[in-house]
Amino acid sequence: MHKSRNVSADESASEYIEQLEKLVEASKIVHSTLDLDELLELILDTALQGVNGDRGTIYLIDREKNRLWSKVLKGEEEVVIELPVGEGIAGHVAETGETLNIADASKDKRFNPDFDKKTGYKTRTILCMPLRNRDGKMIGVFQLLNKKKGTFTSQDESFIEDLSIHAASAIENARLYEQERQKIAMEKEMSAAWEVQKLLFPEKTPQRDNYKIAALNIPARQTSGDLYDFVELDGGRVVTALGDVSGKGLPASILMANLQSVMRDLPYHNASPSYCVSRFNNIIHRSSSSGKFITLFFGVLDPEKNSYSYSNAGHEHPYLFRDDRTDRLSSGGLPLGVMPESPYDEDEVSLNPGDTLLLFTDGISDAINKNDENYSEKRLVERVSELKDQEPKQIIDQVLEEVQNFIGEAPQFDDLTMMIIQRNR
Repeated sequence: MHKSRNVSADESASEYIEQLEKLVEASKIVHSTLDLDELLELILDTALQGVNGDRGTIYLIDREKNRLWSKVLKGEEEVVIELPVGEGIAGHVAETGETLNIADASKDKRFNPDFDKKTGYKTRTILCMPLRNRDGKMIGVFQLLNKKKGTFTSQDESFIEDLSIHAASAIENARLYEQERQKIAMEKEMSAAWEVQKLLFPEKTPQRDNYKIAALNIPARQTSGDLYDFVELDGGRVVTALGDVSGKGLPASILMANLQSVMRDLPYHNASPSYCVSRFNNIIHRSSSSGKFITLFFGVLDPEKNSYSYSNAGHEHPYLFRDDRTDRLSSGGLPLGVMPESPYDEDEVSLNPGDTLLLFTDGISDAINKNDENYSEKRLVERVSELKDQEPKQIIDQVLEEVQNFIGEAPQFDDLTMMIIQRNR
């Protein structure tokens, strides 16, 4: 709503009425688009027409960086400008919230003449004002240059002040729209990435006459940072792998896919777990950014020898349930990608009839409920120990059900991944 004001002697009634009409029209114009670049252009055009200015800039405030930035510049060229809050005339207004109406720019110490020197433009008068929303919060700064006749007036200040409310509302709407648009685009991208990623998980779980295997992955987000995989080799041998990529979302998924592409080829040349894991480590170290790593448990099941050889790259140690005791497979080394040429131990265990081997990621043991309690490895081991005589898929399904019931209404913050390898005779 336009607020009433007195017209001074040097401001004509006709100009005052004309600005009122422009303000009414401006309120319609600035809400005509949700494209931020186009909107800033419209707001600046409206402001310059309203005060009869020659050119100008609208700066928006980045509070996190404590800087001003502009994507709109009227004149011969359009450039991106960025400056710290507190620097120059616009920076002063952003810092103090004051209005600066400068009749002679050359006499103001805050004025930086560098732009004029570069372009040949001559800045004479400046009207620089806060861009505030209805709550009085400053979201930007108007900087208008060179009134075409005389100097900027108090009526010009009032016009920009009133325009500011409409402009700020439109800018905030445009920003919300852009955020929502980016969110929708990201969700579509992540959904597409998950469809691709699902193709990277094995289509089927290999089975042998004397062994049953089951595996499951439930992502916490639209893409998974966990992985499990199988590679079938000669002699009935089966490579089994289960791992966890640091971080979440698309970057973790890409790193996972990179590892899988190598993992499905290398064992054909040399299936030694320590050799494979060492090669994986060097490849991930070269290809991943600093701070990114993968924990991986890599094993080779030989159903003819009833042996399982393995190497562990910083992953949770699997549990081997046999008879009335529970053992852990603890040989290994550092996570993949942490240090080049890192050594990895290799070990082998014989599997007896009835033995059940559990591989899992920390999303299972570290699952948190609404009371901030962990599901814990203790609960996991107790539950699998109770279920070890059942089929692997049944074990996984019942453990998953218990974990999800434990989480309850709390958000699932990490991927849930398990694998069971069981010798049945």
